[in-house]
Amino acid sequence: MSVRSGTISMWLQAGTCIGWSLFITVLSTTNQLQLYISPSMTRYVKWTALGCYILGAALILIGWLTRAESKPDAAHEHLHVGCACGTDTPQPNKNGRVLLTSVILLAPIGMSLIWPAEALDSKVAENKGIQFQPSAVVLPQATGKQAEPKPQNSASVAPTAPIQSDTQSSKTSQMPEFPADEFTQMYADYAKQIYVQDEIFIEDNHFMETIMTLDLFREQFTGKRITWQGFVYQSDDMKKGRYAISRFVMQCCTADAAPFGLLIDNKTKRQLKKDSWVEVSGKMTIGKQGEAAVIVMQVDRITSIPKKEDPYVYHNLDFGI
Repeated sequence: MSVRSGTISMWLQAGTCIGWSLFITVLSTTNQLQLYISPSMTRYVKWTALGCYILGAALILIGWLTRAESKPDAAHEHLHVGCACGTDTPQPNKNGRVLLTSVILLAPIGMSLIWPAEALDSKVAENKGIQFQPSAVVLPQATGKQAEPKPQNSASVAPTAPIQSDTQSSKTSQMPEFPADEFTQMYADYAKQIYVQDEIFIEDNHFMETIMTLDLFREQFTGKRITWQGFVYQSDDMKKGRYAISRFVMQCCTADAAPFGLLIDNKTKRQLKKDSWVEVSGKMTIGKQGEAAVIVMQVDRITSIPKKEDPYVYHNLDFGI
């Protein structure tokens, strides 16, 4: 392979590296990176972009120096590129393979220009299969039964309770039992924290943990007012007036994002449009979707909201610590 051919090969590789570096930089500066990966992974992607930029710059420099050094000795170029001297066997030209590889690696960038990044919607949720029983994640064989309570150690000393107001004391005294095992104890502890609230608002930073808790202890939370935000989903097998207000829960990237939702019976006169973003509020009940027992909210308040800048929710890694 000639020096010229080797230089072109290096420049093609450099262009691929720098192309990906610029692509990631643009996504980061325009707040679109979160449409591809979770916030916990962005730092690694940004470091990768920096590495690609440095590698691309190094390849350009090496290619330029190699080309410059070869000019005075062009007549004997074969002495410097390791050709098979003394034979007629031609050396393979790698440019074709490098070009093909570069095209394949740069294809996603070109596709993103043709089809700009968008948040996953109800069409993807339907293809993936939306989950209405989040407790199945920790209880794969869940049948609607609650976990058996952990045995209490009679020798243990209970922690000192904080001073409570009369209202809080009344609610605490009326608090139901939240039986749990070693896998669900953290959810039982969280259930005790949110049960005393007059209205439970499902925050984005605890979305998965909250709906998991509500589903694990459906009977205890029946009748409580719940408020949350999400996009509207409705499948063909849902009865009239029933929807799911849902979110995609992402662990690493959009490839592993899974749709979770809470079913609602719309008790308002408002018509909901698929994929529109809303905040809903209603009383929690237990109903049926197909043959499964699931949470069904009797919603009496619906408010339209703008589509969230970051439409996904994530597992809270500090939960239960």
